[in-house]
Amino acid sequence: MPLTARRSPGAAVVILAAFLIACDTPQSRIKRNQALFESLPPDAQRKIRSGQVDIGFTKEMVLMALGRPTIRYDRASGGAMEEVWVYREGGGGSNVGLSIGGAVGSSVGIGGGIGVGDGPGGARDRARVVFENGRVVEAELAS
Repeated sequence: MPLTARRSPGAAVVILAAFLIACDTPQSRIKRNQALFESLPPDAQRKIRSGQVDIGFTKEMVLMALGRPTIRYDRASGGAMEEVWVYREGGGGSNVGLSIGGAVGSSVGIGGGIGVGDGPGGARDRARVVFENGRVVEAELAS
């Protein structure tokens, strides 16, 4: 029986996801929300274009500036409920491996896989944004 090569859809999904993430810039997010962006004051527009956030920004403004957060959670602080968005980078990486093994006789095994896990140094937070009543009350951006 002849061997035929089959392509795994998993590899294509990983490549497509990496491409889409790389293309998600403040400019592309602004383009998708052009009407809202144009309604904002010039100072807010400038900050969003450069990927910055400021006290008083709405969630929509933060999404334009930074994109979707890696982690979202709620916390109680001083009697108020706050929503925290964390933006993480690094740490996770794609690993591709190929293994070939042999045994006595005519048995040969071939396998491959894609794994995602923490790389050297682990992940680090590049930004943390805290909302109260839908507005930014605290923002930390790594330089």
